[in-house]
Amino acid sequence: MSSLEFRVCPHDTAKEPDRWFRFAQYLSQRLETPVHFAVALDFDEFHQGMAQNDLIYVNPSDTVALTANHGFCPIARVIGQSDEVVFIANPSIDSPSLTLIDGGAIATVSSMLASKLALQLLHRQAIIPAEVVDRPTWLSVMGAVAKGTPAYGIVYKDTYDQMAQSTKSMVNAFATSNEKLAFHTFAIGPGAMAHKDTLATLLTTMATDPKGQEILQTLHIDGWQGVTPADLAPIQALVA
Repeated sequence: MSSLEFRVCPHDTAKEPDRWFRFAQYLSQRLETPVHFAVALDFDEFHQGMAQNDLIYVNPSDTVALTANHGFCPIARVIGQSDEVVFIANPSIDSPSLTLIDGGAIATVSSMLASKLALQLLHRQAIIPAEVVDRPTWLSVMGAVAKGTPAYGIVYKDTYDQMAQSTKSMVNAFATSNEKLAFHTFAIGPGAMAHKDTLATLLTTMATDPKGQEILQTLHIDGWQGVTPADLAPIQALVA
């Protein structure tokens, strides 16, 4: 019996990857088909073979790419979780606020969907930065803002939450988005479509199964819910 290849966004396996091995074992048992999970050490490795997987848990940008270019079908998302951003300021700024960003400079990783989400939020409030300073990583955004070059920045919330307290103390996190537009998805590849309906039901009812609930608790999630084209439309618009 051939196995289903399964990968998870490296951000989500950076800590306690064993949790996802247990999740893969759960899927194997319920599907009665082996699910082979392997950890990608970084995003370069992850993206190299991303489209060759049968099952995948991916960030919003990769969801759009896999759906549009490789025939993947998103079937579930985590209940109550969305990709959000944290706005940070140099600690020397008294009473930092979003309005003070208008006409100024802000640092971020420009290519990331989270940055586009944040800039859309600002534009909706008629806050237009005069300059978006592109940094290669979220950590380098923290470093730039800590030095005041520039004084404001945008950081992906999940990354910020996992940073050491000593790193967080370098800046003042003064606002968090609550857009609820972008989210990671569990998607199925074209070679595994025979399992689509079974998997969709398995994931969305996982919280009602004692063993499934145990696995969900190790993943620190409440459960899975279905994904519709309407749910994906805001992500596709951001990417575009």
